[in-house]
Amino acid sequence: MVSRNHSRGSGFFKPGLLSIGGYPKKLQVSDGLMHVPATQVARSHLKTILSNPESRRIFYFLVLNLSYMMVQMLYGVWTNSLGLISDGMWSEFLVLSSIK
Repeated sequence: MVSRNHSRGSGFFKPGLLSIGGYPKKLQVSDGLMHVPATQVARSHLKTILSNPESRRIFYFLVLNLSYMMVQMLYGVWTNSLGLISDGMWSEFLVLSSIK
């Protein structure tokens, strides 16, 4: 008869990580880290972008391209036009490639 000795803490899984969902305790958000709302972060970035004339022009160009792309995609799906859908996807990748 083969005896299997399983001691606590041996093996692949560590006992402390399983009780927290697989993450170390120091990475939990509730341990005193500040939570900033996403809208506040977005407003801060938008204010920074719109304060500089050059970045404002680039931002307006990206918004115009994204809106044109959305119109192409929606109209292409509505009319089952593969050409409009593929052109809309190409426009999307073009806009995403210009964002650093």
